Amino acid sequence: MNMIDSDVTSQLYTCRSAFARYLLCAADSTDEPTYVTIRGIHQWSLSMELKLSPRQYSAILIGCGLVEEYGDTVRLKGKGWGFFLQNYGLRCFVTKKGVCETTLGAIKYNALQLGVIANDDDMIQLELLRIGRNKEGETIVPTKLINDGGNPPNFPINMRTWHRRLFNDISSELAVIHREKKELVEKVEDWVMMKDIKAKMKLPSTRQPPTKPPPPPSVKQPSTKQPSTKQPSTKQPSTKQPSTKSSAPICWPPPSTKEKNLQFPPEKPSQQKPAPFPSLQTYI
Repeated sequence: MNMIDSDVTSQLYTCRSAFARYLLCAADSTDEPTYVTIRGIHQWSLSMELKLSPRQYSAILIGCGLVEEYGDTVRLKGKGWGFFLQNYGLRCFVTKKGVCETTLGAIKYNALQLGVIANDDDMIQLELLRIGRNKEGETIVPTKLINDGGNPPNFPINMRTWHRRLFNDISSELAVIHREKKELVEKVEDWVMMKDIKAKMKLPSTRQPPTKPPPPPSVKQPSTKQPSTKQPSTKQPSTKQPSTKSSAPICWPPPSTKEKNLQFPPEKPSQQKPAPFPSLQTYI
């Protein structure tokens, strides 16, 4: 593709030509036209189909000139989309034919499955992009499949190659946009994530984790402690023999071994008669 008059900068041309190649390839890969939302991070969104983060996707919209500032937020740039689709062969405004088309539709908030439940009749207005060719004489309601809970877009697996090529072709331009237009990127990212819509509906801007129910009150169970079954002691009485140690007084020094072995014969009673008592006459 050659640079077009509406592409006033090389950055605009680089981003638009790479994005247009991707959309043409996506349209050729499907037999049925598919509608995706330009805003949002969900299974029906264009950002999810591109496999890009909200910030990268926001930078692509800025690089292609498809959004513009509007007060404290941003909005789609009508002329930007018109020039983009017309000049890059995605749609002819004369014949009303082409592989892409932008439209506006009312979508059930709960049908997007954002993780936050609203009322069943809560509807939001979102811009949609058709990818694929309409058949002759066929009229499709863009929001019908989404609101009826149908299956989200399912492009062929070979689209992964075009995902990588798109990112590689514009990665340097995205880096410049992130560096030079940081505040605008943040505004567009908030717009993509529909924070303004969620604020009006009083819904959280991000998915909240499910609230855990409080634990049931603890009920003190009656004690099931069994009575003590301690058996009486079966300890046997001591069979220790009394000590046979002699209680004789200890002599010091101890007798020698030689003296221990000496044996003495028993004493014999004396054979000598005792002397008679002197007579009384002796003392007279």
